[in-house]
Amino acid sequence: MKKLLYVLAFAAAVVLAGCQREAENANTGLKEIKFKASLDFDTKVTASSFEEGDVIGLSVGEPINVSCSKLTYSGGALTAEKTLYWPESMPYLAEALFMAWYPHNFFGDLDPMKSGISHIIERDQYREGKYEGSDLLAAVTGASPAKETVDLEFRHKFSRLKIKVVDQLCADSFRDIQADSFHSIGLFGLKLQAVVNLGEGTVQAYETSEDVIYPMRASEMNYWAIVVPQTATPEIVVTLNSGETRTYVPSVPITFTGGKQLSATLTLADKEISFQWDIVDWEDDDTEINFVQP
Repeated sequence: MKKLLYVLAFAAAVVLAGCQREAENANTGLKEIKFKASLDFDTKVTASSFEEGDVIGLSVGEPINVSCSKLTYSGGALTAEKTLYWPESMPYLAEALFMAWYPHNFFGDLDPMKSGISHIIERDQYREGKYEGSDLLAAVTGASPAKETVDLEFRHKFSRLKIKVVDQLCADSFRDIQADSFHSIGLFGLKLQAVVNLGEGTVQAYETSEDVIYPMRASEMNYWAIVVPQTATPEIVVTLNSGETRTYVPSVPITFTGGKQLSATLTLADKEISFQWDIVDWEDDDTEINFVQP
């Protein structure tokens, strides 16, 4: 009887070892896909880099075929929601298309790997969450099993407008700490709807979607807005504490370019308003275009 038990135990050990080898063999030749992220100009819309806990959307083309997965930024690295492997049958130098975007919920349940997607940015960006949610960072790259890490180089797909207010009004309207209802800046006549095709690298404004954007107040005198790439002549309307409005319309159209930042100085004086515009890289101080509107 004891001998039989030894035989059964030995047989069980052999079977268990066989199962372990089979499990190991199942992963033989598989190589985990690892990721890292870098930022164009090293900036997001509300921070200087990706931060702990940031979630990034991910889709991968054939032969991996992953749709709308997630990557989490943690400890300076990107961790996939589900560990991904290069297929054993995939040639060592053959490439798969990797497409990533931030914020991860920008496209909702739609997969930008499939086709161009229509998206409307926030009209009222006054609160930071709405402003941040209007941003779109994207990275599209081909990578093969020969690469140790898939490097996702993120770039801004929309434009950013920064307005600095210089107050020269006798009423000194802007000097005190401002409550939310103290005054507003509205950007009228801009298109808020974008048609995005990340695979082709295109972002275009939808032609019939003109509306108004209310920028976020970044500090007491500074306002920021995310703008869909377009060429437009926006009407800038400033509402003072008294309810009086001041309107400025540029004499020539302004081009908002993806990945570029348009910085404007708004000067309020008695019965007049003036702007100076600079178009620069998103966080680069080197001015590319500089012109003053009367």
